[in-house]
Amino acid sequence: MEWFEDPIRRGIQREENQKEDKLSLPPWFVFTGGPCSGKSTTLSAINQSTLLNVIPELAAKFINNERRKLANGELGPRDPETFSRKLLQLRVDLEAKLPRNITFVFDRGLPDSLGYYRLCGQSEADFEGLELRRRYRQVFFFEPTPWEYDGVRNEFDYVNREFIHNSLRATYESLDYDIIDVPVMPVEERVQFVLQNISCLMTSDERLQYRTL
Repeated sequence: MEWFEDPIRRGIQREENQKEDKLSLPPWFVFTGGPCSGKSTTLSAINQSTLLNVIPELAAKFINNERRKLANGELGPRDPETFSRKLLQLRVDLEAKLPRNITFVFDRGLPDSLGYYRLCGQSEADFEGLELRRRYRQVFFFEPTPWEYDGVRNEFDYVNREFIHNSLRATYESLDYDIIDVPVMPVEERVQFVLQNISCLMTSDERLQYRTL
């Protein structure tokens, strides 16, 4: 049976090596996906049920702030490239302040900005010097849910939803990230699915910091 067992042992060893390699990365986890994929809803539920450090989506807060300034006459309309560049800088500045030995769950990572840049055909010069590979321990890619307008999503998001979805996935894959797909299912089941996977990718010391894991 050695001819049969060796491939099995090699497969097990390969999985163990991959997990060991992941555990050498910062305990940073990313939720991503196209517009209206339910990632923010799932993240909110995790924030309410665990002690995990959650980093909400920056774009929604940024968009609402820009709209307020525009309504108050504090600034004129911004072009998409300026918007994307400013949002990227906000993400870079935020992550630069976070300790890399503490567990964080992000609603989108820096590669999301790169995915939008590529979708819109913008120059990638803004990403020079940024370490995008091996930045996060695991990427969770959320499959799209039925479309809903929420005051932040716009017509561009609706029309280009599939293109955004594909661009984000292709971007993470081009940076050699292993992706765990999160299928469409009730929020409680998505929470359980994600937490189980996060728990498997934490050291015992990291796991002790958080309840329900």
